[in-house]
Amino acid sequence: MNVLVVMFDSLRYDYLAFNGHPYIKTPNFDAFAAESVFFGNAIAEYPITIPSRTAMVTGNYTFPNRTWEPLRDTDVTFLPKLNEAGYHTCAFSDSPFKREAKMDRDFAEFHHYPTGKCHAPINPDRKVSLDNVYFTPDSCEVEVRCYTSSASNRMEMMEREGICSPDIITRDATKWLETHADNDNPFFLWLDYFDPHEPWDPPAPYCDMYDPGYTGKEIPMPALWADRLTPEELRHIRAQYAGCVTQVDNEFGKLRAAMERLGLWDDTIVLLISDHGEPFGEHGTVRKHFVPLYEELCHFVYMIRDPQGSLKGRRIDALVQNTDLAPTLMKRLGLEFSDCDGVDLNPLIRGEVAEVHEAAFLGALQYREAVRTLEWKFIDNRGERENELYNLLNDPEERNNLLSAEPAIAKKLHRMLWEFHIPWAGDWTWRSRPEKGFAG
Repeated sequence: MNVLVVMFDSLRYDYLAFNGHPYIKTPNFDAFAAESVFFGNAIAEYPITIPSRTAMVTGNYTFPNRTWEPLRDTDVTFLPKLNEAGYHTCAFSDSPFKREAKMDRDFAEFHHYPTGKCHAPINPDRKVSLDNVYFTPDSCEVEVRCYTSSASNRMEMMEREGICSPDIITRDATKWLETHADNDNPFFLWLDYFDPHEPWDPPAPYCDMYDPGYTGKEIPMPALWADRLTPEELRHIRAQYAGCVTQVDNEFGKLRAAMERLGLWDDTIVLLISDHGEPFGEHGTVRKHFVPLYEELCHFVYMIRDPQGSLKGRRIDALVQNTDLAPTLMKRLGLEFSDCDGVDLNPLIRGEVAEVHEAAFLGALQYREAVRTLEWKFIDNRGERENELYNLLNDPEERNNLLSAEPAIAKKLHRMLWEFHIPWAGDWTWRSRPEKGFAG
């Protein structure tokens, strides 16, 4: 059985039509969901780009003891076991899933494209007009450069090849599949698309799809504070992001069509995932600055289709984490990868158990951390501001902080969060233990 992993960076779980979004068009994701298991409560343990990918390929938590950093030499990924089992392992990426992050280390083939968003300009001499672009007052020079280099690279690739990211990934991955369709050995192919990551400036027709009456300037790289934006601007930013989502949905559709044409679709386990979501002003911020641990960021897309399994159209709302991806996939392939923090979700998928995690743990080493059950979420803000407690069943948008109203629950969850850190006790030097009890 072949394996295809398709990751879209910053794809929000609730910006999918089948998952209840009121206007967005995602017909290819919807069709895939009808054939797959969709995990309705998939929580990224460190919901930013590199840590989330590290958790997926190693099966281990990262937020207790590391910040954004490359894969460590001591990290053990599941790729060597696939190589040993005869899989041809390959990755295509235009994201931070790249050699500088050491993510190429265990792949037999690794193709990275510095032609997409947020990469250095391919042609430094190309000028990008900012006449119709607005940067909010808290934007920095890095964000201006990110937008201009992204726009420059898109224009450059359109002139050179007639397409740009993410189309280039789909095109070249399709060519790769064509050369491996008849191979005796199975393949493991990881496609890491940086879209729908910002800058949010999708090409036509996606740019006009969801807010056609907008007459203001484009804001492809909105910075931190949502109150710097008018309601119309914030609505337009969300619409542009939605356009990017529909664009990657189309890429997924093209990829599926190619696999069906090649006779690979029903001989391949397919995972459709994201690394994290994206805030759009729900709690005052836009983008993932300071790693706010609300659902709009920490909840990620996780679907799996196994043509040999009875997985079709099922939604599982038990808590799962990105650390579970490696042991679950390997066990499904009949391989072992158990020396990690993640757990095998196959008993959950088969209906043999109702849950595999009592709670999900998540955080960002330099900022804050949280513990989440199906009913509650407790956020330890480490003194930056008051801690937070939310009843997710009654308050899924996390508006009503119940820290003072439910002190016993807050204390219990805070203690769970603290005890979770025992395996990393040697890394507590940066942390000050509460002196007046928990949840204060």
